[in-house]
Parts: sequence; structure tokens; C-alpha cells
Amino acid sequence: SEPGEDVDIPEQDVSVDMDDISSAETEQSPQTEQEDVGGHVTRLMIKKIKLHNFKSYAGVKEIGPFHHRFSAIVGPNGSGKSNLIDALLFVFGYRTKKLRLNKLSELIHNSNHGSGLPFASVEIQFQQVIDTNLELEEYEVVPNSEIRLKRVATADNKSTYYLNDKKSTWGDVQNLLKRHHIDLGNNRFLILQGEVELISQMKPKAPSAHEDGLLEYIEDIIGSNRLIEEIEKSVDQLEKLNTDRAQQLNRVKAAENARSTLEGPKDEAEQYLQMEGEIMDSEAVLQQLQSIAQQIKIDEINEQKKPIQEQLTKLRDSMKEKTERLKTLESSYEQKRKDHAKIAAELAKTKEEFYKFERKREKLKQDRSHHKKRSLAIGKQIEKDEKKLGDLVRAKETAESESEQTKQKIKDLLVQQEKKEQELEAIQSSIQDETAGLREAVEEQKTKLMPKKKTVNDLKAKIDLAQSELKILEDKGNAGKKQLEDAIESLELASNRAKEAETKIQQIKDETKDAKTRLPVVRQELEDAQNTEKKITRTMREIEAKYEHAQEQQQENKSRNKVLNACLHLRDQKGLGVLGRLGNLGAIDSKYDIAISTACRELDSIVVQTYQDAQQCIIHMKEQNLGRARFIILDDQRHLASVMYKMKGKTPEGAPRLFDLIKTQKEAYLPAFYFALRDTLVASDLQQAKRWAYGKTRFRVVTLAGNIIDKAGTVTGGGNAISKGGGMRSTLAEAGLSKQEMNKLQNDIEALRSKLSALRKQIYALKDEEEKLSAIVEGATLQLTKLQMDAEANKKHEKELRKRIPELKKNSSNTSNAEDLERISSLHKEIETLQTPLNNALKAAAKYEEKIQDLQKQIRDKGGLPLKIKQTEVDDIISLIDDTNKALTRHQVKIKTNTKKVAAVEKGIEELKQELAKELQAHDEKKEESSQLVQQGKIVAENFNQAQQVLDQTEGELEEVTRDYQELKGSVSKFQTTELDFTNQLDTFNQTLEQLEASRAHCTQKLKELESKKKALYEINPSLAADLRILSAEEIDDCDPRQIKQSMKKLQEKLKTMSPNMGAISEYQAKDKECAERNSELGDLTKQRDDQQSVCEQLRKKRLEEFMKGFAAINRKLKEMYRMITLEGDATLDFVDSLDPFGEGIVFSVRPPKKSWKPIANLSGGEKTLSSLALVFALHHYKPTPLYFMDEIDAALDFKNVSIVAHYIKERTKNAQFIIISLRNNMFELADHLIGIYKPDNCTQSVTINPNNHTIGQTK
Repeated sequence: SEPGEDVDIPEQDVSVDMDDISSAETEQSPQTEQEDVGGHVTRLMIKKIKLHNFKSYAGVKEIGPFHHRFSAIVGPNGSGKSNLIDALLFVFGYRTKKLRLNKLSELIHNSNHGSGLPFASVEIQFQQVIDTNLELEEYEVVPNSEIRLKRVATADNKSTYYLNDKKSTWGDVQNLLKRHHIDLGNNRFLILQGEVELISQMKPKAPSAHEDGLLEYIEDIIGSNRLIEEIEKSVDQLEKLNTDRAQQLNRVKAAENARSTLEGPKDEAEQYLQMEGEIMDSEAVLQQLQSIAQQIKIDEINEQKKPIQEQLTKLRDSMKEKTERLKTLESSYEQKRKDHAKIAAELAKTKEEFYKFERKREKLKQDRSHHKKRSLAIGKQIEKDEKKLGDLVRAKETAESESEQTKQKIKDLLVQQEKKEQELEAIQSSIQDETAGLREAVEEQKTKLMPKKKTVNDLKAKIDLAQSELKILEDKGNAGKKQLEDAIESLELASNRAKEAETKIQQIKDETKDAKTRLPVVRQELEDAQNTEKKITRTMREIEAKYEHAQEQQQENKSRNKVLNACLHLRDQKGLGVLGRLGNLGAIDSKYDIAISTACRELDSIVVQTYQDAQQCIIHMKEQNLGRARFIILDDQRHLASVMYKMKGKTPEGAPRLFDLIKTQKEAYLPAFYFALRDTLVASDLQQAKRWAYGKTRFRVVTLAGNIIDKAGTVTGGGNAISKGGGMRSTLAEAGLSKQEMNKLQNDIEALRSKLSALRKQIYALKDEEEKLSAIVEGATLQLTKLQMDAEANKKHEKELRKRIPELKKNSSNTSNAEDLERISSLHKEIETLQTPLNNALKAAAKYEEKIQDLQKQIRDKGGLPLKIKQTEVDDIISLIDDTNKALTRHQVKIKTNTKKVAAVEKGIEELKQELAKELQAHDEKKEESSQLVQQGKIVAENFNQAQQVLDQTEGELEEVTRDYQELKGSVSKFQTTELDFTNQLDTFNQTLEQLEASRAHCTQKLKELESKKKALYEINPSLAADLRILSAEEIDDCDPRQIKQSMKKLQEKLKTMSPNMGAISEYQAKDKECAERNSELGDLTKQRDDQQSVCEQLRKKRLEEFMKGFAAINRKLKEMYRMITLEGDATLDFVDSLDPFGEGIVFSVRPPKKSWKPIANLSGGEKTLSSLALVFALHHYKPTPLYFMDEIDAALDFKNVSIVAHYIKERTKNAQFIIISLRNNMFELADHLIGIYKPDNCTQSVTINPNNHTIGQTK
């Protein structure tokens, strides 16, 4: 950039935190992308443009509001319309050169209205809208979707961007608008003044990198030009790789020439080393002769020793375990015996204590019951007596009250009598003369009656008093009879209860007789069933363990075959040459199962056809994390087909080769098996194997038992770790059990489970029966104890009552004391004595009363009716006074009687309360004693139950320990005798072996030294054999040690005559290694060159395909646009070189209406403008944008064409916003809003008009 020039945002803009920008966008416009809102697509539109001191716009000016479809900007030339375009270019990041200025500060307004201003700014207000009705031009603004983009230029030639009032960067602005489909990189939505005509002036292809041609213009729109830089880098890399490969090829040729000059000296040195190796081999043969002879003896002794050692080991392991177990059992037996005796004694003691407490508890229960019943009876009697006492007190009080009332009544009656008598006397006075004699006679008779009457009343009072006292004394005497009756009733009840208890005792004994007999039988059956259950359970667990182990082995086999299954699956997907697992490709007789499994460790290897197949499998295994696997490449083993039958029929004693015993699915698989087995022979036993292995020709031999003798004479295998089921059979066979055997095990398990289930049901039934019988027996025992105690208590009570009844009978006839009896007798006599005088007095009084009544009748007759009435009233009062006196006498008698009764009852109640207190105290004492006894009894019962459980457990354990101890003791004695015999035999063998092993160890050490020397020769010359010569048994038998020594001597003499250059070998090897490295590097470079060439071609192809696809779409739309604008014309884009579209560029050919085809450069001005506009509209259709800003694109068009273009633009505004600067009326008259620009006094102003309703917006 030049000094003072706007260097754009990345260099000079203020950077801000992206989180702030994101949050600001989220707050102000949550929907920044075009998206589906409520079923409608949103788009971005410009709402207003705010300019502040920008160029000719002084102060703050708002342009707009713009219509969401078509807005036209009109105004005279020089008014500031282009400055509005410059404002858009300024905000959208254009450089100052594009704005026809040299530096940013020139954008700041400068006029007589303002000069030296600090800054200028332009703010564009965007909003998202939804076209709800295209026909009615209705739309809705998306809430919170406003975006305010602002750029500020300062006087120091710097600028700053703001998004929603927050500082931002040019990159953020570009990305935000790009998300709304406004591409600031190409700016195809901005068509500036004269830019349409520039299209017609473009050459087919840019003459230089700094210019644009039609090809670059269109490819920029399509976007395939982004691949150009990547293609150029790829071509540069390809050229570099070609240069490097040519240089490496020269290095390879130089290394090969240097290696060929060293071959002669190298061959001489190798011959010298070969002779040294032969000498070492001869020395090794001498050592082998001695070592093999000793090994044969050692093997023979070991074969004899092995079965004895194995038997001794097993014997000692078993004896050690049994000896330790015997010691444990001895200690356990003694301890169990002591524990059993101690627990049995404690159980007997606890049992006796339990029954003792039970009897004592029952006795206390009976005593408590007796005291409780007696307390209840006394309590009831007290309640009864207290009720009676209340009644007596109330009766006495009532009698006293009634007595007072009666006395008052007598007084009142006497007053009435006196008054009536006065009235009577008054009447009588009137007839006094006539009745004087009669009245005197009446008075005389009354005087005689009075003593008689008094005598009657006195006698009656005495008799009533005596009768009342007599009744009290008689009631007191009846209490003894009641006690006698109660005692007789209790006697009968106790006798009946004692008999019922004895009957129940006998009944319970009869009922529990069967239970006591059945209980030991049930316990024995239960014990037998539990023992059988243990045996069946043990057997079933063993079978289940065997079955589960077999299943685990099957699962392991499945896991092992996981890799194979993955490879086979890959074969089915990609058609790879995966043939399968080697062991699955053939079969062998089961007789050789162990032999093939031991000798052939490659059976689990996977056989593939080619090296590439193996590579694909390995890559897949790594990707899927499947572990590792070995692969046999069949193509690499084809050469073995010519040698695998050479040794057939040439083996020692016609020994079979394992290879010959295998049957394959296809003959083509045989080389793979030969690769794994070679000429390995199979022998019946180790002796036969040694004859074949140590013959004239050495062979690798395996026995049927799994022992291997390799060519070096080393014996391996055997023992306990023998391979079985190595893979030549089915999966189940590999697990150790056949399918039939697995099914049989499963059937056995099910059968045992059924049997065990039935047995457990039987055990549950026996346990239930045993519990019920035990409950019956134990319950009966306790019930018998209780009943026996009840019977004893009732008998004792019966006995006590029988002793008491005679005394009660005696007392019942004389319950009262002597004084009471005497008084009763006296009262009877007194009543009898008083009754006669009373009767006599009553008779005497009756005579006088009859006379008085007769005399009074005569007087009444003389006095007439008044006298009769008054006399009757007097007589009634007298009679009433007599009756009242009698009542008073009764009340007094009742008072006296009740007073005595109250005293007697109160005394009885007090005595009863004292007796009740004694009974309650006795009951509480027995209750407390019973409570304490219950607590003690619980402890005793718990101790008894625990002791019984421990005893039962100890008895079973003691019996089992005793039995095991006796059996184990006899077994250990037998083992000890056998062990001594085995030990003596092994000692003899070991002495011999020690001597042989020492001699053989010396030979082995010598062979190791020779082997080290031989390996040293191999390291010098890898063409020599790395291992010492190993002879077969037949060759060793034919060897003569003297001849071998003579041969060694000749070789040593010949070596002395030679003087080779030993360094030639290492030099040759170094050169050979260098050749290999150079060739490897050449191969790597060749591969890199080929890969890079492929990448380059792919990029070129991708660019061409993208370009051709976009070019075809643009060309179709160009034809459509041009035909639409010109009505009859045609236009097309063609490649100058159809074979190389990017070579010569693109030519724009046009056929105006009624004219011939011409290049666009040969058209008239108006035709060029129409053609260019058609291309612009086609490009807009190919890559649409939500808004378009065009500056006088109709300037060069005639009226007709302006109208066509204007109507086309009007149609396009249905889903986009067009803002067009135009001076042509047939263009701006179609606009929805008109923005007028005018410039008074060097300051631009604007006004917005809606031409549809002629409303004038705010004038700025």
C-alpha cells in the first residue's frame, strides 16, 4: 500500500474478542442465517443508511427507509448520488483508490458548514424479513434481527468497524454477511457505474496475473479458481520429485559398479572361512559322538526313572496332604470329643433346671390364681356390703326425716283436734241438756279406755323393736351357712378339675405315643436324605465344573478365531484371497492329533493368496484393534511344490511323514502344509524316534505322545503340557469334548437336578414332619408338667376343703356367738310374752271403743246432721293422730334398727378390706416372684436350646471326624511303606545320572564354544552355514574319530598356505548394503512421484468438473436472459479452445435480433450494455444474493430496453431487495420507494417518497 492509503481492516482495524461479537450478535440478532421461520424463508434487507460527515453529507443524514423490494435513487448530476455508492463501498471494505481518493481522511466532509472534522462514518441498518404474501407485497420483520454495520474513518487515516455498536474486525463483518449470502469477496451484488460496459471489453483470458479476463471473471463467480493455487503447488512438488528420482537413479548405478570390483577378493576370503568352518564342524562331530553316547544312556535311565519318580511324586503329594490332614483330624477329634462331653453335661444340667423352673412357675401361677379369685370375691363382697351400707344409711336418714315430719304432723293434728273438739263442744252445748247423760257416759268410757290404749301402744312398740333386733341377729347367723355352701361348691369344682387334669394327662400320653415312636425314625430318614443330597450335590458340581470348563475352552476357541472371522468377513466384503485357517484346510486321523498339534505350530496361521491380501488383513486388524495373527502367503510357497515329495519313500525304515498323512480340501493347499511341517516324521514312541532322528540323515521326529527330537538332537515336549486338538478337527473337539459328550454331560446335570429337586422336597417334608413331631413331643411334655401340677394343686385344695367343711358345718349351725344366741332366744320369748298382753289389751280396748262409738252415735242422733258432721271430723282427726303415732313408732324402730345394722355392716366391711389387702399383697408377692422366675426361665430355656443345637452339631462333627480319622490313618501307613521302596530305587538311578550328566555337560560346553566361533564366521560371511554340522545317528555310527582328526589336520595345513584379504568381505557387504539402500530409496521416490502425479490430476479434474458444471448453468441462464431482454436475440459463452477450457479463455458471442452472430466487442454501445446486463443477471441467478445495488445500469439503453430491464428487475424484487440509481423515468417509476438526492449549499440532502400513495418521508 502507498503512504496514507487505507490498508484495510486486517492491518489497522482494532481487534476485539470474538466472544463479545458473538454475544452481541446473539443479543441483537439471534437469527443471522437465512432460515425457515414459521414455514417462511427469511432474507436480509437494508432498512436505512446513516451518514455522518461523509463526503458531501454534512452532519448526520439518514437515507431511507428503503423498500423491502425496489427502491430507486434519483437526483441531478453532482447532487451526491455517487457519494451514496461510495458510502456502501466504504462500509463493505473497498480501498480508497476504488472511491476515487488517495487516503481515508479525504472522506471527511469539508465545506463552509464544517471543516477540520475529526471523523466520518457510515452505518447501514440491516434487518431480516419474511415475505408473507408476495402478491400483496406483505412482509414481516423477524423480531430482534436488526444488524447495524458501521465503519468510522478518522483524520489520521485509520478506520474502525462496529457491529451492533461493538468494535469488530473486517473478517467478522465478512463472515457475518456471508452467512446471510452477501459475498463481500466478489461484490457481485454491487454493479457500479460503467461496470456493465467493462464486461464487454474483457478479453477471453487475462493477459497477466494482475488483470481479469472473461474466463477469470466467470470462474471467480463459480468458485473453482480456489483450486488454482493448490494445483500450482502440486505441479511444483511433482517436478521436484522427478528431479530427485533422476538423481537417485544415478546413485544406484554408481553403487552397483563399485560392488562388482570386489567380487574376486571376496570369494577367496569366503573359501578360507569355509575351510575354517569345516574344521569346526569336524570338532563338533567328535563332541557329538561322545555326547550322544552319554545321552542315550541318560535317556534310558530317565525312562526307567520317570514312572518311579512320577509315582513317588504323586505318592508324596498325596501322603503330605493326608499326613497334614491326619494331624488336623487328631487334634480335631480330641477337641470334638471333649466338647461333646462338656456340652452333653451342660445340656443335662440345663434341662433339669428348665423343668425345675417350669414346675415352680406353674405353682406360682396356681397361687396367683387362688389369690386373684379370693381378692375378686372379697372385692365383690365389699362392693355389695358398701352398697348395703349406703342403703341402710339412706334408710336411717329417711326414717329420721320422716320421724321429724311425723312429730310435726302430730302437733298439727292435735291443734286441729282441739279446735274441732271446741267446735264440737259448741254444738254439743246447744244440746247439752239433752245429751248430758250421754256425754258423761262417753267421758267415763274414754277415761277407762285411755289406760288400755296406752298399754296397746307400748306393747306394739316393744314387739316391733324386738322383731327388728331379731332379724339383724338372724341375718348375722346366715353368713356361716353361706361359707359352708361356698366351700362345698369349691370342693366339687376342685375334685372335677383334678379328674379332668388326670384324664387329659392320660389322653396326651396316648396321643403323643405315636409321635415319640415316629420322631427318631423321621430323624434317621432326614439324616440319610441329607447325606444323599450332599453326595448328589458333590457329583453334580463335579459334572457342572467339567461342563463349564469345556464351555470356557469353547469360548477361548471362539475368541482365538475372532481374527480369522474378521479376515473371512473382509474377504466376503472386498473379495480378498483369504483361504482360511491352515488347520481348517486339512484333516488328519485322530491317532496323530497330539503329534500334529505339537509338531506344527502354524496350524492357527491364516492362509492368504498374495502379499497384498495379507497387508489388507493386517490393516483391518489394526483398525479394528483385533490383535495379531500369522499369515502364510500361498503364492510365496509355490516353489515348495517341486521339493515336497523328494523325501517320500526315502525315510528311515519307511517312516511316515506327517505331511503325507494330511488330507487337504484342495491340492493347491499342500505347499502351505509342507512349509509348516517340512519332512517331520511321526514315530510311535521315543525309542523309535531316536533311531530315526540320529540316523545317517538327520530328521525332525515327533512321537504320538508329543515328544520332539529336532535335527540338533535336542529332545523337547512330553510331560504334562501336551498340546491336544491343535486345529485339525471341529471347534467342539478343540475344546476337549465332542458334541455328544457335551450333550451327555448336560443331560446328566439335568437328571441330577431333577433328582436333587425331588430329594430336597423330601427333605423339606421330613424337616417339616420332624419339626411338627418335635413340637408335639415338647409341647406335650410341657403340657403334662402343667397338668400334673394342676392336678396336684386341685387335689391339695380338695384335701384342704375336706378338712374345713366339717368345721364350717359345725359353725353354720352355731354361727352366732353365745351372747347373740341368748339374745335371739330372749327376743323370741319376749315377743311371745308381749303378744298375749297385747292381744288382751286389744280386746279390752275394743270393748270400750265399741261403747264409746255407740254413745257417740246416740249423741249425734240427738244433735242432728251438724253434730254428726263435726263428730265425724273429730273422729277422723283422732284416727289420723293414732295412725300418725303408729307411723312415728315405726320410724323410731327403723332408726334404731338401721343404726345397729350400719354399725354391723361397717365392721364387716373393715374386716373384709383387711382381708382383701392381705390377699392383694400375697398376689403381688407371687406376681413379682413369678416375674423374676420367668426372666430366669428364659435364660435357662435359651441356654438349653443353644446347648441342644451345639450338641447336635458336635455329635455329627465328632462322628464324621472319627470316621475320617480311622480311614486316613490306615491310608497313611500304606503310603509310608510304598514311599520307602520308591526312594531306594531312585537313589540308585540318581548316582548313575550324576556321573553321566557331568561328562555330557563338558561336551555341551565344548559345543557351545564351537557354536560361538561358527557364528563369528557367519557374521563375517553370511553365505556360510550359521549352525554347526549336526550328524544323524547312522552317520555317527559310520564315523571314525581317527579319520576325522586326519582330515582336520590336512585342512589346517592348507589354511597356513593361504593369505586372503578378509576385509574384502566386509567391503563387499557394505557396497551390497549400499546398493540395496539406494534401490529402496529409489522405490520410495518413485512411489512418491506416482502419488503426487495422481493428486495433481485429481485436482485438475475437480477444477474442470466444478467449472464446467457452473459454466453450463450460467450459459443456459445467459441465453434465457438475453432472449427475454431482446425478445428475439441470442447469446452464448464459448471456449476458444474446447479441448482446453482454461488454455485460451472464453469468448462472449451475441446474435442481436435480426442480425448475425458477433463477438461482444463488435457490437454497438446499447447492444454491449444489453449483452453485459444479460450476463450480469445470469450470474445473479447462478449465485443469488438477498440485495442488489446498481448505479445507472440503464444509461446506455434506449426507452424500450430500459422498460424491459426495469420490468425484469421489478419481477426479481419478489424475493430480493433492489436499490438502483437511475435517471430514466421508465426505470424509477416502477420503484416502490423513491429516494431523492439534492445538494443545496454544497451539502447533500435526501427525501424519501412512496409513489403509490404520494406520501413524503422525512426530509433529511
